[in-house]
Amino acid sequence: MTMGFFWQMAGFFLLLNVAWYLTYSDKLWVYVSGFVLMGLLMLYALFVIFRILRRDTRSTSDE
Repeated sequence: MTMGFFWQMAGFFLLLNVAWYLTYSDKLWVYVSGFVLMGLLMLYALFVIFRILRRDTRSTSDE
């Protein structure tokens, strides 16, 4: 694992925490933007998972 991966995961969970915090707002636009941010983060997580699953496991290089 590289430090880039660490910072990527830290940023992901920080943004997820911000999105979750936004959903507790009384203002509708802030509330909705929290769920929109959460949805975008979920799509990004699915993209990363599918990218990992598509990786060729037969290669011997450890990239």
